[in-house]
Amino acid sequence: MKYSDNPVLVNEEKVDFRDPKVFWHKQTNKWIMVLAAGDGMDIYSSPNLKEWHFESSFKGHPGGEMFGVWECPDLFNLPVEGNPNETKWVLLISHGDKPNSNYGSRTQYFVGDFDGHSFTNYGSNPKVKWLDSGKDNYAGVSWSDTEDGRRIYIGWMSNWRYANETPTQGWIGAMTLPRELFLTSKGMLIEKPIKELEILREEPIHIKNQMLSQEIDFLSKLQGAACEIIAEFEFEEAKEFGIKVFKSAKKETVIGYNVEKEEMYIDRRNSGETSFNRFFSSFDCAVVNTKLSDKIPDRSSIEVFANKGEIAMTSLIFPDSLSKSLELFSIGGNVKLLSLNVYRLKSICSS
Repeated sequence: MKYSDNPVLVNEEKVDFRDPKVFWHKQTNKWIMVLAAGDGMDIYSSPNLKEWHFESSFKGHPGGEMFGVWECPDLFNLPVEGNPNETKWVLLISHGDKPNSNYGSRTQYFVGDFDGHSFTNYGSNPKVKWLDSGKDNYAGVSWSDTEDGRRIYIGWMSNWRYANETPTQGWIGAMTLPRELFLTSKGMLIEKPIKELEILREEPIHIKNQMLSQEIDFLSKLQGAACEIIAEFEFEEAKEFGIKVFKSAKKETVIGYNVEKEEMYIDRRNSGETSFNRFFSSFDCAVVNTKLSDKIPDRSSIEVFANKGEIAMTSLIFPDSLSKSLELFSIGGNVKLLSLNVYRLKSICSS
């Protein structure tokens, strides 16, 4: 039965007043609601979920990116890795698209303090912290009060620049893999696929201590859609290296590392169907000074986690039915493949 006095909270002065996230705040013994309010976030408190009191607004200063309408705020407490007695508050904010944005809609995060009344961002002029360096992780929120205390997040895998134009039939849009969130002492969010996904793994293809070569295709016998790839490389003179997925004679999606620039990238410009929106054909990259990565391709998506989760890149792709192969590559020199595990993943519907 619905509460007879709904709605419990309105603001007729703000066109965008929505996306509430509610949680219990032990220190003040009250319910807290954070919600999108135009180009900012409003915070309310309540003793009973019926009467709500305005506490404060947060506009993203200092250091916040201010473009677009704010959406889907989420505020939660995380322990600092290596110091379980220290915790900090993390605020997620998703931004709607604007014409001159290189990424369309995307999500940033802030790390600071919350006293039950207001959120204070750390630092006088911190660098903008983006949750994902790909184009297709947006408007996500986390679960509160999980039984084991983990903070688990899931995002909407699309971008408002082309969300209504994607070339699909029978479905439109999907969610990212659920990811567990961690916080480093430097205030960086770490994202890792939840451990429960290992239930979907089939027997792996395992390769160890091999030099990459154009003459030898280590993955020639592997074709298919959903899989998990965990790889560690050691480069000597190479300029670039990585793996090509959903590859055919004419099409491929490239997940690579540029040694000179220290950048992980996803190149989907020749991934398959891209003509539905000129913004979709893209080369997206993120600075990362390591060669360790976990890549999880599905039939129409790729999720990359580099440097043990410090960098996440999420990207939609729409390959044709002939694009099934995987291929390791190096450009400009030798690369040693220290370790590679490729797991086929069963459908979650059959597990």
